[in-house]
Amino acid sequence: MSKVWKFLKKNKYERQLSVCRNIYSLLHKRAFARIGRKSFFLKPLFLSGTQYMYLGEATGIWHHARIEVIDRWQDQILKPKLSIGSRVNIGQELHIACAGEITIEDDVLISAGVFITDLSHETSDKNVAVIEQGISVKPVKICEGAFIGRGVSILPGVTVGKHSVVGSNAVVTKDVPDFAVVGGVPAKIISER
Repeated sequence: MSKVWKFLKKNKYERQLSVCRNIYSLLHKRAFARIGRKSFFLKPLFLSGTQYMYLGEATGIWHHARIEVIDRWQDQILKPKLSIGSRVNIGQELHIACAGEITIEDDVLISAGVFITDLSHETSDKNVAVIEQGISVKPVKICEGAFIGRGVSILPGVTVGKHSVVGSNAVVTKDVPDFAVVGGVPAKIISER
């Protein structure tokens, strides 16, 4: 069966997604530090700092994503890098705030409504509004094959181990070992895979 016939047999949604996957990276190549073949974002979305974003091959980020890569906070000059590997599938309403380094390795599955950040606002001076104080940055890493459940928050300085599972609505404040299943607020080990 020819490629054209296979394409025509798809329903309207599958055809639109196929076109999106095949041309998004070509149309937006110059905006990103790197964007691999067949990688895409679905609109509506908010992106800032795309020049610091590296995307692998065949990575999809679904509707309503908000991805902010920040290179300056008040007087602080930052050197951010957001790396998302190949074959990563990210659900709706993702929010990433990156001011240092966030790495998401290959074959990671991230559900809807997930928040990932590598920065914290300073709060040391009680006489100054928090928004007027500086930020501190600690790298975040989500290792290959991990699964992040719906509504999870991953906070600064955390490594989520390879092939681990983070249960829905967990708040990850500490490293997750390889092959662990964690859940809760704060996230704790429930079992091993």
